Amino acid sequence: MKLKHCFIDEHGRIWRDSTLIEASKGIEAKPFDVEKISLDETIRWKISNLRDYVAHYKRVQEADCSIPIILRSDGYPMDGWHRIIKAKATGKALTARQFVENPKPDFTSYEDEIL
Repeated sequence: MKLKHCFIDEHGRIWRDSTLIEASKGIEAKPFDVEKISLDETIRWKISNLRDYVAHYKRVQEADCSIPIILRSDGYPMDGWHRIIKAKATGKALTARQFVENPKPDFTSYEDEIL
């Protein structure tokens, strides 16, 4: 199974976007300062060819900046990178919901996903 619409942290833990959206529903959305995100930030997207680039480009273009991004407890974005890029490029405002305690991951490694 391919890992689409997921956040994978630096320890290999995986959250589906649907899990993050559901877990964050009760959290108040607050203004998010998009300038906190450096243009030098590394994004772990698989972009190995033009097809991948075009797919992400389209997602940035179609991103709805009225939907809050989701931040883990330390403030790092778990969901909303396409919205962040669009906001940085266009000057649009964003809001965010930040976990006080991160939800339990759906998987602890890629191997869990394919078993």
